[in-house]
Amino acid sequence: MNNNDVPIWEKYTLTIEEAAKYFRIGESKLRKLAEENPVPDWVMMNGNRIQIKRKQFEKMIEEILRRDYHTVRDRASHFGTLRTDGS
Repeated sequence: MNNNDVPIWEKYTLTIEEAAKYFRIGESKLRKLAEENPVPDWVMMNGNRIQIKRKQFEKMIEEILRRDYHTVRDRASHFGTLRTDGS
């Protein structure tokens, strides 16, 4: 089977190179994240090669963004700088 037969958005795991393109994150940053986190659930080792579990990594990114959004929102509302009327 050729590696190009499966669209990247349907793959279970991605190489560092594929994940960097898909998520628009630098390869060095992805390697650093994988190496700095103790046994992250979004990493699978294939020998000495890092494989990124696409869906688990997406969930992790969404959780970080959600947490960061709430932190910024809470800080802004504390200082009265967040408008809640939609304007």
